[in-house]
Amino acid sequence: MSLEQIAMDLSKKIREIEGATVTGLYKAGLMIEREAIERTPKATGNLRNSFKTIRHEKDVEIKNTADYAMKVHEDLQARHKVGEAKYLENAIKAKEADALKIIAENARKAV
Repeated sequence: MSLEQIAMDLSKKIREIEGATVTGLYKAGLMIEREAIERTPKATGNLRNSFKTIRHEKDVEIKNTADYAMKVHEDLQARHKVGEAKYLENAIKAKEADALKIIAENARKAV
């Protein structure tokens, strides 16, 4: 096997691992999104329904598209009958270990 072929094979394997890792990130993102929705204050349901987990080529984004999401997330003085401030941040902290397992499992599948 030539050095050129080895380099091509290695590049292919790296792309496979990257793709599997992003797949793991996406799966972990969906899990965190579900947890965040449970923690999100609920007045009308709009805030909970405006979450989106978006897979990009090399990363994943969890966001809330409601224009007032940041205000609700950051308002530590507000008291909610259902939900809490820092709902996304707390969901990430609560699910960190599970998310890392999902990402690692997906990466291992490509190796």
